[in-house]
Amino acid sequence: MLSHPSPNGSEHFAAIRRDYSPADVERLAGSFRVRHTLAEAGAARLWHLLNTEPFVATLGALTGN
Repeated sequence: MLSHPSPNGSEHFAAIRRDYSPADVERLAGSFRVRHTLAEAGAARLWHLLNTEPFVATLGALTGN
């Protein structure tokens, strides 16, 4: 049972036991990359609009309304 320190040196997660090594995580990680295509397309469109239009009504994108 390994106890790895948190990456930022915080004591917040000091009591968490990790029974695996970073090499185990890398070995078990799949080779399939999960893509969130709708979110990526929306973010790309918003970024384009923000950089090309003088005004973009984005409040709904931020609040969900």
